[in-house]
Amino acid sequence: MRLHIFNPHTDLALANNRENYMPSANVRRMVCELEMLPMWFAAPGDSILTTTTTDNIFAEKAKELFGINVNFIDESKAAGHSFSSIEPWGWNVSLRRRLSNIGINEKLLPTDEQLANYRSLSGRDKDVELLNAICGKEGIFNAEIINNIEECRRYAAEHPRCIFKAPWSGSGKGLRWCFGVYDDKSDGWCRRVIEEQGFLAATPIYEKTIDFALEYHSDGNGDIKFIGYSLFDTNTKGAYRGNILQRPEKQRETL
Repeated sequence: MRLHIFNPHTDLALANNRENYMPSANVRRMVCELEMLPMWFAAPGDSILTTTTTDNIFAEKAKELFGINVNFIDESKAAGHSFSSIEPWGWNVSLRRRLSNIGINEKLLPTDEQLANYRSLSGRDKDVELLNAICGKEGIFNAEIINNIEECRRYAAEHPRCIFKAPWSGSGKGLRWCFGVYDDKSDGWCRRVIEEQGFLAATPIYEKTIDFALEYHSDGNGDIKFIGYSLFDTNTKGAYRGNILQRPEKQRETL
């Protein structure tokens, strides 16, 4: 029996990288409202971790209507259960501490070394590294890692329409858009992120046609499979607004 955890603020926790990280009130409210989402993809017999404030009326009705066989486990009672694995939205040091505090078997939790690797692989410097590896050195994307404020100013001068990106962020957050103007506010934002997170990623702004992602599943042993598309909508600043729900064949037609 696997234990699923919906913690969509994991990118923010990775940026903070402290065991006592606490998301903002609106993020905590979103987590509380959506923590039952794994019921739609969990395997029969799996469990989903919930909080004491969760109202399960909707979830229980959905289980009845759609024949979903999952269990909801209040985190205050999780210590009394035996799980085969823990499946969160993402791992970070604050989640490990939370699970350890509620009595989850330490053998199911990642080590310090594993958490450091997860964080490293989630950083936007890996985006730049992969883009350069895939596209070669022809300068197709002109993506760079920025380590100090002087490099920010130089990049903005060379690419007046550009985006500076915090190393760890999600849903269109952690972005500083420069539409031909690199002003004092942009300079201050870049300086603060470099001081807090160590570096920035920078790319030019390109004309965009559509937002989408290719979704894959890795079994952790080197077997990676394509599982589908994700089409979504963003505002003019790149912040996530919602997904476009379509069947796979319609998604391919749209693309």
